[in-house]
Amino acid sequence: MPNQIHFPFNEWRYNDGGIDKQIKLLFVIDRKSSLPVYFRYLPGNIVDVSSLSTTVEELKKFGVKSSFVLVDAGFFSEINIKGLYTENIEFLTRLPSKIKLYKDLVKQEVQDIETFKNAVKYGKRALFVKQKKIDLYGKEVYAYIIQDPERKGQETKKLLINALDENETDEDSVKYELLKSGLLFLFHLLKLKKKTWCLFII
Repeated sequence: MPNQIHFPFNEWRYNDGGIDKQIKLLFVIDRKSSLPVYFRYLPGNIVDVSSLSTTVEELKKFGVKSSFVLVDAGFFSEINIKGLYTENIEFLTRLPSKIKLYKDLVKQEVQDIETFKNAVKYGKRALFVKQKKIDLYGKEVYAYIIQDPERKGQETKKLLINALDENETDEDSVKYELLKSGLLFLFHLLKLKKKTWCLFII
């Protein structure tokens, strides 16, 4: 939560392409009532990866059984994913762009994503989505490769202008960046029906 409040837990942290002062707020919601049962704030400079397992352990002490975790890319790590397997906690996670699996999926799955059979409507938006079973740290999960055409257009324009202004000569690098424009990768333990994909895409 970027802000400029004078507060001891506000710390400088990288956020969406820039540096902001921020504080982190962690919520645990009851799945049946949708009401919060637990929350805590964290300093903005606390590494996300370390806070997930700590929260699961704290909930155990309060007698709260964790059943589902919505995991942002900052929480994604082999240790966290395997920990969720061990605890039998279902999860939906976003894949960070800097790891090898992300790059492999871009190169293998994106070239043919823009077909009508992959089109999904979400409100007034239309997206392309592919579903693929993969091995994630020793267990089969489902990858959802999502491309937003509108976002792709914006990112492609910005990428090309920057590459041309800087006289970029590495064509392979530019090609890869063009392929990943407008992309999002989500992982879920379950194979979901196409009509339900839009429920968790945005």
